[in-house]
Amino acid sequence: MKHNILYLLFIALFLLASCQQEEPAPMSDYGYLALSVQAGDIDVVMTRAEEEEEPLIVELWKGDTKKKLTAEEMQEKIRLEVGGDYKIVAYTNSYNDYESWTNTDKGEAVYYGEFPFVVEDGKTTRVNAEVPMINLGVKLVLPEGFETLFPTYTFNVTVGERAVALRNGETAYFPYDEDITAFNYELKATNVDGEEQTDEGSYKEGIAPGTLYIVTYAMETQSLAVVH
Repeated sequence: MKHNILYLLFIALFLLASCQQEEPAPMSDYGYLALSVQAGDIDVVMTRAEEEEEPLIVELWKGDTKKKLTAEEMQEKIRLEVGGDYKIVAYTNSYNDYESWTNTDKGEAVYYGEFPFVVEDGKTTRVNAEVPMINLGVKLVLPEGFETLFPTYTFNVTVGERAVALRNGETAYFPYDEDITAFNYELKATNVDGEEQTDEGSYKEGIAPGTLYIVTYAMETQSLAVVH
């Protein structure tokens, strides 16, 4: 009888231990986000853009609700409820109005990107957001001595319906449109003898966002070209 009681007690303890092992760990309903955000590299035809990048605005979206993140918040892990309806949206201030630039606006590089992610219970989700440049630029680079030989000149670049005048070293930025596959440029110059010269061309190799196109002038041939 005593042995039977001990046996039953052993079975009960075994079953209790088994139930405890099979019982899932309690859900915390929270996870963490480790976020790294930076502007993506510009695909440059000749050289990288030298313009200083403006600070990025970074927003955390949960469904239709958004919160602007501060630099301090992004340096730490962010505690979030478990779920999959999250995304990081990062952009420069110029994103809000760049499509309304006029012919008198040279514009600037515009960055924008969306990065969806999922938060799992008790885990840290890492998001490395490489924010791309979504517009394109055209820069005029004249050779040394050009402005001495041609003290008067005008240069215009046209992308779509927008035309912008540039001086040596300046860049104009344009919204990218997949329906626009080329841009036009024209240089009118007057030399020291008062002789006028006009040279124009069109870059038809296809244009892409995130690209800076360099228009140069060759003194030997007295003609313009896009360096690539």
